[in-house]
Amino acid sequence: MQETAEYLSFGPWRYLRSVGKLQHFEAQESLTLEPRLHKLLNYFIDHSELVLSRDTLLSDVWGDGAGSDEALTRAIAALRKILQDSRTQPTYIATLSKKGYCWMAPVKVEQAPVAPAIPVGDGQQLASQPVTRDESAVLHWQWQRKLRLKKARHIWVSCVVLLLFSFGFVFLFNQMNQKASLPRYLQMTPLSAQDGIERMPLLDNLQSMLLYQHKVPGDGREWRWAAQQLNSMQVRHDNAAYQQLSEASWLNAQEIIFRAVQDDKCVFWRQQVQPEFQPASTLFSCHFFVEKGQVRLADGLLWLDKDQETGQMQLWHWRNQRQQLVLNFPADWREVSHLLYRLNKAYMLVQLGFSQSMLIELDLESLIWRELKLFNFRADQLTWWDDQELLINHGPDRFAALSLRTGNERVFGELTTNLADVSRVGDSLLAVSPKHPVTDLFQLQWADGDVPELRSFSPSNRSETLMLRRPGQYYFMSERSGLPQLWLLDEGKLRQLTQFVQKVRVEQLLWWQQQLWLVMEQRLWRWDDKTGQLLPLFEARAGAEHFEICNDRLYWTERDSVGWSLFEWHQRQPKKLLEHAVQVLCGPEQQLLVQFDTHHQLQLLEQGKLRDLGLQLDWRSIDSAHMVSDPQALFWVSNLNRVLNRYDWHSKNITQWRLPQPVQALYLSQGALFVEQARTTDVDVVWLHPEK
Repeated sequence: MQETAEYLSFGPWRYLRSVGKLQHFEAQESLTLEPRLHKLLNYFIDHSELVLSRDTLLSDVWGDGAGSDEALTRAIAALRKILQDSRTQPTYIATLSKKGYCWMAPVKVEQAPVAPAIPVGDGQQLASQPVTRDESAVLHWQWQRKLRLKKARHIWVSCVVLLLFSFGFVFLFNQMNQKASLPRYLQMTPLSAQDGIERMPLLDNLQSMLLYQHKVPGDGREWRWAAQQLNSMQVRHDNAAYQQLSEASWLNAQEIIFRAVQDDKCVFWRQQVQPEFQPASTLFSCHFFVEKGQVRLADGLLWLDKDQETGQMQLWHWRNQRQQLVLNFPADWREVSHLLYRLNKAYMLVQLGFSQSMLIELDLESLIWRELKLFNFRADQLTWWDDQELLINHGPDRFAALSLRTGNERVFGELTTNLADVSRVGDSLLAVSPKHPVTDLFQLQWADGDVPELRSFSPSNRSETLMLRRPGQYYFMSERSGLPQLWLLDEGKLRQLTQFVQKVRVEQLLWWQQQLWLVMEQRLWRWDDKTGQLLPLFEARAGAEHFEICNDRLYWTERDSVGWSLFEWHQRQPKKLLEHAVQVLCGPEQQLLVQFDTHHQLQLLEQGKLRDLGLQLDWRSIDSAHMVSDPQALFWVSNLNRVLNRYDWHSKNITQWRLPQPVQALYLSQGALFVEQARTTDVDVVWLHPEK
């Protein structure tokens, strides 16, 4: 029987079926199921106590031809793990040999949670104990006096509020930016659910066909175009495979233009996708791959690229089969992406450093740009909300509509998070979910000194990030208890240290002055193990980037309005050491290894003097999380984060190893090298519908 109630319960679980949110009655934390598990659980509940064959589940939950036996088995196992169910002694999902599955647990309808009552205020109850007649008269007089004062205050407050409201209304009317509040997007529906990763969805003009990129599990680096007819849900794939694929732009009703890397070469392509895929033809070469860095114009193509020699970001225009350089961006910008265009103005996201971004508007006539918004995190979402507003990041997992007229933001309240490639289609949102994959930590060890082996570290079904090793101890961040928390593995015993009540962004773990330090929001915090508190070292420094401990001294790089600089914490004060420094590491013999935004040559700083290391690396092409060092060697990853490089300080030799999966981050501590990798998971194209 179809269960239409919003709140349900079974066993110790409360379930909000519209968004797939589960909450244990005895725990405060809740979790939201990924789209496929959400749909699968709803289907089980709607068909409770019925035997459901595997073919029925694959047909009704995945869709004809879209799922597989392996995908169903994994989904059932994942749902059981979340519900803390057993296959051999099931409480919820029973396996019936050669028949299928059956939902066993009784499902009850729950009332929507009610907020706790709030006391009325003054005068609700005069006294809780018996009083005399005289005392009663005094209390009555005091109560009457309070009421008169309260009425007078209400009148004055009402007048002030009315006056302020009038001024505010006039101001908002003059700004011409008074619009309806943003809708709530809580209902998420899978649009395509193939095995593997789907991303960069694009609808055709008739909104009858969905074009997106697809990578199947185990296919390594190979991306292919997929086209799905929305009425029949049939999917067809292009034969050509690419190492990297950018977003596509419609050239006309049948053809697209896109940028791709194939055989390690960056090329712009033109391809027919309607009614069938035809082989793509090359347009021109590019120097640098940008996923979201081109826009179709009436007279050609505007795209972002990079100077091959300096690494400096550039803007180019292609028309009449010719390429023309439009603008060189400032040399101290790390990257420019998310190119949009309207009324001869371009809008872009600028990555100033590794964790600081800026939204800019560029006038294509004067070639003068202005800052619209500064972010103290890596912004990675930008698209059009309407003709006068941009849909942007308001935080790592929040969105806002930014007015181009006033610069005001309207923040989305309730919105399903962990989304990527978001675009607005009518009243709905088209996106992919989840945005962030589950990550695991592995220790790299070398067998026979040649081939590195990955050994799993304290695995769980949640993301593990950041690693700091001490003798017999391992500090790391994990989401195994819900929100990201700091954990300690001490002599085989696991202990949760922090109790964050909301999601925080921890960027680094450091060991300094025989204590543990956390870098959060451009600020350094000391962990007090006795009190379980975090104590700040100094006020937050906007633009502060990578922190490094060398010879028990604290260094960091920072970007301000003038540019990049290297700082040291000296006598309880920040002290500027060098300008143009964008990255700092601890090199051989406690010397500082410094990267600059003016050239690619790595240099060592010793007693105030710089000398060339003899190794060149462009800071724009290597993330700070992808480079680590110790007294023996420098490590970094390259080639789409799949190749591990080691530079020996003494022999000057470079050794390379190819890893089976891309690296999210490197951690080197006490001679142990750890890598953070994303777990193979499904990413689906989804619809988000507004609340009616």
